[in-house]
Amino acid sequence: MKHKKLFSRNYFLQFNNKRIEANLSIVSLIVIFVLFSGYICLAQEFASQDTKWVFDYNGAWSIGITEIEFEKDTLINGLKTRKFSKKASRVTLDNRKLSFDLDPIYFRSDSGIVEYSEDGQYFDTLFNFNAVKGRSWKIYRHQGTMRTDSMEMVIVDTFITRIAGMELFSQAVYYGNLGLSPGIDTIYNFIGARWSYLLPFDVLDVRSDGGEGGIIRCFKNDKLGLIAFDNMGYGSEYKTSCKDLSMSNSIDQLGGEITISPNPINDFVEIFANEKCSFQIMTSLGDVIYNGNLNKGNNNFENISLLPGIYFLTAQGIYLKN
Repeated sequence: MKHKKLFSRNYFLQFNNKRIEANLSIVSLIVIFVLFSGYICLAQEFASQDTKWVFDYNGAWSIGITEIEFEKDTLINGLKTRKFSKKASRVTLDNRKLSFDLDPIYFRSDSGIVEYSEDGQYFDTLFNFNAVKGRSWKIYRHQGTMRTDSMEMVIVDTFITRIAGMELFSQAVYYGNLGLSPGIDTIYNFIGARWSYLLPFDVLDVRSDGGEGGIIRCFKNDKLGLIAFDNMGYGSEYKTSCKDLSMSNSIDQLGGEITISPNPINDFVEIFANEKCSFQIMTSLGDVIYNGNLNKGNNNFENISLLPGIYFLTAQGIYLKN
């Protein structure tokens, strides 16, 4: 099996047993790996003029990327607002190459609170980097649908992730009220969501027209330089690397790694770590149900018996490999 690196991601596991035992290590539907460090990097605002995102796109009839970058500063209702353009590059199943503009997105960022708008009129809080564990709010989509879609955002946990040599404030965020199964993603300061497109309601559009984007492929700003994310086969097969996008020349390198197998989980799991680390298992409400340690090498756990549900495994200084 070829193993690949990533920063911090949702890991989907199936778990079927029903008893809870205290001496176990890992389980179930979603596992998020977290990195802990010393300070929080909040000096530069979200969606600064030097920011650019590149997202993978996997549609039914085409693959490609979606690029989002700064266009201009403007005033909307007397408030400073940043307009970002969106460009789509696609290759169809019959090998036709397409390039077209998408509707722009507008950002306001101040003191850790990021507001966004798809129409330049109605703004909602997309991220709140001041929010503590348990804080929640709703965002609404005001266009592109026959109904007013709403989404609940709940902060499940906060932590620090080291990326590109910087220690970024990060949050595990629960997305609900979409008419779909609830999801949890990792949100990084400056970057946004790790495993979702920048616009959260895009998951609804995927049903009808393929949506606009998917997993983040590349990110850059002056503070972090270029970050080329490894999407472990979940991203688009579109043949463009981050270095080809004239974004920067420094690609982030990752440190410790962890591997979990098999998937789905029944009553046995093997966790391989290439360095020692401590870890916790938490419920979806953030309650810690187990603390433990992983040794370097293989760590085997048998007779796993947790109730089916959503759990988090947070590991110190470790990244997940698939």
